[in-house]
Amino acid sequence: VTADAGGQTNEAAAPAKTGKADAKAVGEWYDAFLAYEHDRRARFPNGLSEKDTPFDILLLSICSVSNDDLAVSQLDQHPLFKEFNIRFDSFNAATAYSGPALLRLLNGACGQPSHSELYGERRPECEIMTRLGTLGYSQRLLMDHSGEYDNFLQSMRDKAGVTATLDNAKYPTRYVGFDDEEIADSLAVLRHWQRTQVKSKAGRTATLINFIALHDGNRLPGRGRAEPFKPRAQEMFDNIRTFLRERERSGRKTMVVIVPEHGAAVRGDKIQVPRLRDIPTMRISRVPVMVKFVGLKGMPNEPIHVTGNTSYLALTSLIGKTLETDYFSKDGGTVPLEQLVHDLPQTNPVSENGTVQTLEYQGREYFRQNGGEWKPYGG
Repeated sequence: VTADAGGQTNEAAAPAKTGKADAKAVGEWYDAFLAYEHDRRARFPNGLSEKDTPFDILLLSICSVSNDDLAVSQLDQHPLFKEFNIRFDSFNAATAYSGPALLRLLNGACGQPSHSELYGERRPECEIMTRLGTLGYSQRLLMDHSGEYDNFLQSMRDKAGVTATLDNAKYPTRYVGFDDEEIADSLAVLRHWQRTQVKSKAGRTATLINFIALHDGNRLPGRGRAEPFKPRAQEMFDNIRTFLRERERSGRKTMVVIVPEHGAAVRGDKIQVPRLRDIPTMRISRVPVMVKFVGLKGMPNEPIHVTGNTSYLALTSLIGKTLETDYFSKDGGTVPLEQLVHDLPQTNPVSENGTVQTLEYQGREYFRQNGGEWKPYGG
């Protein structure tokens, strides 16, 4: 089943891409895009009643897996993906690096800002965790790593409203990172969350779990050579599938979202060699985002595909609609899945890595570096 996220509103047309496709026109369009995105907001309910069915929200943020990585690794048909209820086919993570990816996700209740705006003043109205907190959701945070590298964890606290203590249990080590940091077994992290959730008295929780097991350069303990991408990705998907089965048996209603940070650039292109992500091309930034409603009987056997160009605003809006419709209160959901994803906001594909921007204009990919001239990308 497919559904155009934009419905009949066709929000992706704003701003319009008209006129001659030259550097000046592309630059003017980029400026118009940022101005348009600045005022967009995800719709959330003003409050929840005691009659609303409580459910947990679980965001599984996975480093380094794009749609292209799945295709070239022949993992795009992994059985895990068929178990999800909604799949975004053209979701743009808007960057190729982990730090800004998490800030974009956690500030996804507003339209897409520039890279520099991510690190400017906080806007609480944009922060998913802050918005959910006003509705009675308590935060949780888990990782398969320490979050110390590149000030990763602290930036989420300073720029995205993450206040939860890092729940850092003693996990078995699965990989060792490029900086010699131990990386925990992903299934052990998921099972720790599951055990502690079952014991928790919290009626509603919003959890972010961040995984870096697929990051380039990770190796098995005691080995000198990096482990290839495909077996690590296969294991990650197998582990999530096992976890979902166990979560279903727990009986606790959960909205599970897989939202990768960016791709691994497994195959590269004519300009960037494999694994290089300095230029955030669409091949790297288009990622497989999926949603599953755990604990609901009578859901369709096949996922519904959202085909329009989307990004974090659509995902946050979907969370808002799930709350607004009290979706978990009825087997099969209170509204059909087609209705739940109808009219989710579309976002034109624009990605940024600090001093580099890429975008699609009139069917072609363009990029610029260090504020220079926009040029066609020939990768």
